[in-house]
Formats: sequence, C-alpha cells, structure tokens
Amino acid sequence: MASTADRGRFAEIVVIRHGETCWNASRIVQVILDPGLRERHLGDLQGLTLRDAAKLRPEAYKIFLSGKRDGEIPMLITVNDISGERVIVLTHGGVLRELHRRAVSGRSSDGRIHNTSVNVFLISESGNWTIKTWGDISHLDEIGVLNNAFGGDRTSG
Repeated sequence: MASTADRGRFAEIVVIRHGETCWNASRIVQVILDPGLRERHLGDLQGLTLRDAAKLRPEAYKIFLSGKRDGEIPMLITVNDISGERVIVLTHGGVLRELHRRAVSGRSSDGRIHNTSVNVFLISESGNWTIKTWGDISHLDEIGVLNNAFGGDRTSG
C-alpha cells in the first residue's frame, strides 16, 4: 500500500477485470455507455456476436482482431485528472491492456488477464505511470475457481 505521504504525490488506480457477463458468454461485442469511462465504440461491430461480425463485417472484424488502435481510450484522459486519490475501477480486459501499454511505454502484457484480477497503477503528479500490482488473483486461491472458470478468452493477455 502507498503511504499517506505517497498518496499526496500519486494517484492509486485499482483496476479490476469484471467477471463473465451474459454478453461475454454469448460472445457479443459490447461497450459501457458512461462517456467518461468507456471503451471504444466498435462501430459496425457493436452489438454483434463475434461469429456474425466475422461473417457480416469481415474488414471491420479483421481490424478489430489486429489490435490496432486509432485513438486513446477516453478512460486514460479521466484517470490522468486524478491526483492524490485511490480510485477503484471495474472494467473489461481491453481497458486493462491499454492501461498496461500506457504504463510500460507500449509493451504488451504477458499472458492472460484473468477475470476478477486486481491490477494497481500509480500515477505521479507529473503523469508518470508505474505498475504496483499486475494480475493478482490470490483472492481466488481458497475457492479454486480457476480450476473450472472462464477466466478470460484467448485474447485476454
């Protein structure tokens, strides 16, 4: 944990990947509607299942799978405005991947981003990002959930 003195110099952002939603289980592409904290709108793919997206919008689907991003996720702008606070955010794996890239200067994260994983970023007043905790799923150890849970898809990492 950051000390009280550190909280004056850093924002501590605790980012937790959500559990499996009904849309996840149905393989439907989604986005949260809050304009300050949302993932990209996925245009022609929005609301389609992955299977339908591949069939009905093959070019858009190809771009989606490529991982290329044309713009910054709006959440980064919102998070940069927080100073000396601890904030907890529940989000999707895609947002976590973007936050990780931001903290490590564009490098990708290794491995899956498990559902319910806890990830902690520190952001200095000068805007420097560091990762304090990445992919912590120790809260699941005692109940053995990872033995049979979804835990994220093949693109989760």
